Amino acid sequence: MTTSLQQGIRPGFSWYYGWNVLAVGTLVVAMTIGIGISSFSFFAVAWMAEFGSSRAEIMLVLTAMQLGSGLLVPFSGRAMDRLSIRLVGMAGLLCLIAALVLASLATQLWQIVTVFTLLMAAASAMAGSIFAPTLAAKWFRGRRGLAIGLASLGTSFGALVFPLLTTYLIAAFDWRVTLQVLAAVVAVVALPPLWWLVRDTPEQKGVEPEPEAVGQTPRPASDSGWTMVGILRQPAFWCMVAGFIPLSVASSGFVSNFGPFTQDLGISQQGAGFLLSIWSLTVIFSKVGFGMMADKVGMGPLYIVSSVPTLIALIILQLEPGYLAMVVVMIVMGIGSGGNLPLIGVIISRHFGPLAFGVVMGLFMLASRLTAFAPPAAGWVRDHSGSYDPFWLGVLILCCLCAPFMYFLRDSKA
Repeated sequence: MTTSLQQGIRPGFSWYYGWNVLAVGTLVVAMTIGIGISSFSFFAVAWMAEFGSSRAEIMLVLTAMQLGSGLLVPFSGRAMDRLSIRLVGMAGLLCLIAALVLASLATQLWQIVTVFTLLMAAASAMAGSIFAPTLAAKWFRGRRGLAIGLASLGTSFGALVFPLLTTYLIAAFDWRVTLQVLAAVVAVVALPPLWWLVRDTPEQKGVEPEPEAVGQTPRPASDSGWTMVGILRQPAFWCMVAGFIPLSVASSGFVSNFGPFTQDLGISQQGAGFLLSIWSLTVIFSKVGFGMMADKVGMGPLYIVSSVPTLIALIILQLEPGYLAMVVVMIVMGIGSGGNLPLIGVIISRHFGPLAFGVVMGLFMLASRLTAFAPPAAGWVRDHSGSYDPFWLGVLILCCLCAPFMYFLRDSKA
């Protein structure tokens, strides 16, 4: 390779084509997660009025989608490792567009459940939260922690932009037109750059890979030899699952019920959208910070820093918070939530290697499908007790019980 290409991959923010790939991957994730999950609670409010359904029934839509996605994501992750990440992402975006269009035509709730269980689940599995981090793991070496942290910003950007756009469109038109507009946005904004700019590896694009960081040795070729059974036999995998699932339950239950919850507090949809944007901005800075620190700091201390703010937020939520208190909740919850995905990605990369990143992340997502029960569980608790407080308390206890498993997860850069 030429000297110019080699200079483009020196440590620091010098030009490297991987940043182009990472930007497009982040955009894809932002649209898939921002529309399918982050904006869900605002559609939930509209569907409650349209179909006369309870909160728990509406939240079953999200649960069905997450369960369907969980079953598919190990296979989509394997396809990203063995076949083509770009083609898998393209298929996911096409499923997302089809899901939005068909959901806009629904006349009964079961039709929306079906669309989300099949098409939206497929979109989430193929173009959702594992897509950009898998690209980052394969394109970056010395700055892999930072790249994975930046890649995980897709979910944050999606939560920042699409809830605001969704609430505006629903207020201006209705939820059906909103779904159709969002489908058009995905087709125009995300599909072309994914096809033209993204390649699976640096070698496929014809550029040199990023060099390893100083003192870091290349991963052995045996990385690609991990099987699903072999991964599931690793204690590190299950310690990671136990440590992060309760935090994901807290985040999933909170975000998916955010619309109805803030409605109980007397906060308008526009005010709720602003609060969610505060959370999203905090998550953005947190992800970048955790990604940068993950290249230099052990996983144990970073896990503590990411989990304690979530515990604080769960306590405040039980105190009938006003709007200012909710601002505090969004900030501390954002700090905690922001650290999860980059830490998970770096742990996977260190223990299993980048060549197996997709399948390991897919299996982790499958194992973490327990979080799919958080949205309806929170809704059910609210329907039967008149408050979300018992749910917040239960998740707080679960987090405290499972956190010690992370003690057994040792750093590995072998």
